[in-house]
Amino acid sequence: MNKKILSAIILTLLGTVAFNSFACSVPVFRFALERWRNAPYEIFILHKGALTEAEKKIYALMENAQYERGGFSLFDIDIEKNDERSAKIWEKHKNDNLPAIVVRYPEWTGAENDAWAGPFTKENAGLVLDSPIRRKIAELIVKGESAVWLFIESSDKQKNDAALSLIEKELKTLAEKLPLSDMKENETTTDIQSSSPVQITKSFKTITVSRKDPAEKGFLEMLYSSDNKIKEDAPVVIPIFGRGRALYPLIGDKINDEQIAGVCSFILGPCSCQVKELNPGIDLLICFDWEKNIFYTIQNFEVPPITGFEGFLPATEVKETKPQVVPEKSIEKPAKKIALEKNVEKGVKSENLMLRNLSLLFAGLAIIIIVFTLAAIKKKKIGSNVENAKEDKP
Repeated sequence: MNKKILSAIILTLLGTVAFNSFACSVPVFRFALERWRNAPYEIFILHKGALTEAEKKIYALMENAQYERGGFSLFDIDIEKNDERSAKIWEKHKNDNLPAIVVRYPEWTGAENDAWAGPFTKENAGLVLDSPIRRKIAELIVKGESAVWLFIESSDKQKNDAALSLIEKELKTLAEKLPLSDMKENETTTDIQSSSPVQITKSFKTITVSRKDPAEKGFLEMLYSSDNKIKEDAPVVIPIFGRGRALYPLIGDKINDEQIAGVCSFILGPCSCQVKELNPGIDLLICFDWEKNIFYTIQNFEVPPITGFEGFLPATEVKETKPQVVPEKSIEKPAKKIALEKNVEKGVKSENLMLRNLSLLFAGLAIIIIVFTLAAIKKKKIGSNVENAKEDKP
């Protein structure tokens, strides 16, 4: 009898694994958007003694950005307090003019170098936290782009034009050629639409940034610090998907059809259900409330600048190419704005979400069966020992 119960448990667990494997066939870019929370950067305000009233106001603006948008954790470090954290930061920046801003990559990366460091001013705080390009990236992703390809220009216009032309050509071809991993025969993206109002599309958008753009100085310096090769005077393209997850940069002659195809196959391919940190890439510092805008926002919006910093960011034009949207079938985009509540009212259901819930249910049932089975076996064994003890008595 016990063998039969244990066999049933094993079959249940195998069934749960099978359900999980099937449920996680959604494209990587979609799974990342809905499930991978962006890792926060660490921003330290390093000072000696109390901040001035003006500096306290800047700090308050940064706190508001932290709570309203996210993307970073803010720390007030007074070196006079001599705690362990301040001592470690101070050792590296003891020759800097105070007060200072020190930006560190997310802790899980293990990066020893700073992402950015400079004087604690309102202008620098604005450059670190916000920029037109980052707003545009967030806006395009929430509008449904599978990935945004950030093209960083070199000083050689001819190389820029050649690289950008190749990228756009390959992205168009791949959007037509590569299937979405979650789609079955005769299905459209509408059929696999989840409860999020963000539309599922096979679309790649390219936007360009100049290395001389003053509004992007902070953002570019953080990219340079993540990979020194990005700083080289060569065309660079960085694929960005999910909640601002950047894959490895393609630089110079690495911008070729094979590399681009590999990236697109990964982004449109099936999610392996691994935790985010086991996948390639690094989160960018984009102050944006992803959770709110992925599940509750409406379409066709523009991401506003962070309140209090817009006056210190020079106006700039974000260059972008026309979107390459290639539907599997004839997919009509809704004429009206879609909200999560409206989707629910219309009974729009996600097959993948249902399968995930079923897999969790099966896992829960398996655990309950195991617990009760072990308890029954233990009880039976104890009862048997008691009976044997009684029989052994004279």
